[in-house]
Amino acid sequence: MLSPVCVATGKWPTPAGRKPRAPCSQNSFPVAKPPPLAWSHPDKLDENQLHLLVQARRGKQAAWATGALLAYALIGFLLLPWILHRVLPEQAGQLLGRQVTIEQIRISPFALSGSLQGLKIKDLDGTLLLSWDEVYGNFQLSSVFHRAFTFREARVVKPYVHVQINPDYSFNISDILRRIEDRSAQRPPEENRSVPALRVERLQITNAAARVSDLTLRMPFHRQIGPLNLVIRKFHTHPDNENPYSIAGSMETGERFAWSGRFFLSPLRSEGELHIDNVRLANYAPLYQDFVSLNLSDGLIDLAAHYRFEYGGTNHFLAVSNAAFHLANLKDSATTDSTANALALGDMKVAGVEADLWNRSARIKSVTVRDGEILVRRNRDQTINLIQEVGVEPGRLHLTESQQATPRDGSRAFLQLQ
Repeated sequence: MLSPVCVATGKWPTPAGRKPRAPCSQNSFPVAKPPPLAWSHPDKLDENQLHLLVQARRGKQAAWATGALLAYALIGFLLLPWILHRVLPEQAGQLLGRQVTIEQIRISPFALSGSLQGLKIKDLDGTLLLSWDEVYGNFQLSSVFHRAFTFREARVVKPYVHVQINPDYSFNISDILRRIEDRSAQRPPEENRSVPALRVERLQITNAAARVSDLTLRMPFHRQIGPLNLVIRKFHTHPDNENPYSIAGSMETGERFAWSGRFFLSPLRSEGELHIDNVRLANYAPLYQDFVSLNLSDGLIDLAAHYRFEYGGTNHFLAVSNAAFHLANLKDSATTDSTANALALGDMKVAGVEADLWNRSARIKSVTVRDGEILVRRNRDQTINLIQEVGVEPGRLHLTESQQATPRDGSRAFLQLQ
């Protein structure tokens, strides 16, 4: 059906019975007019009309889907990181009572991943308390089926923490712990509160470091631990899940350590192997100088052990087995004679150690000592140099015949400390 249409206005002629439109000053020519669509009666449409109806509905759906996708992308990529970047430092600062800064927050809404970069928390004295370069997580939609927050990967890059014991034996984070406890106490009690389950296929910590300071000693002790690397695969908070882990690292003074095994969370228990090598005793003089007068100029310790630990309910257990201890080149130069050492030990090996630390019981299979020397001197004031060095009070030293012992080599043990 052909109907004339105005070239100037592009409008159809006014149907009969309706108010006439403004007259067209241009000539009209016949143009094919599409038949009206009976939108309320799709069963009465012919094939062409049905096709147009479907196309119109699909166009609307595509427009809505495109708009929703664009809004989702804008919120995920731009709006949500912008909000978190302004809210998180303020809220964390109020909770911790510290200055908190965050360099950048990134979210990928399509990959369901996010990262928090450049976190820095300063202590009250302005020193760095906690920081990391990046914390990254990749969330998985399989959380619905696992009934747990599931991450394909989670990693922490270059975390750092400073733990300090103040002269009054409080910690530098004691006030933070009190703040958290007070806030928890103000919350209304909730029945059957449970921690959400967490599942991480691969948890990785790289180049971690910690600084430990003890200001209670006569000579303050400071030590940097790290870099440390940790990898945990198939981590799950389910009580029966076996979480294998592996930790390896070193210290600024040359010590090396490796720790591997598995752990469970409910009850808390763990089993694994621990190796510590190249521990130089002289580097830890501030830790023992307040208790003994030893002046160790040399001495290296290596330690290896298999351990088992459990802490839950009424079952408390901490034991080591197949432990080995090696001490080499021990020298104590705390003597007035600069040409000799008060104590020297070339090599000592302790093997086959079985110990239950919780019940305070131990058994040693063998002890081997080589090249040992002890310089015993009685001073003019009737004191003995070694007793002064180990800090034993004279009144606690007794010598009785019944307390003497005769080792296999025939030598006599003549001192007994009570």
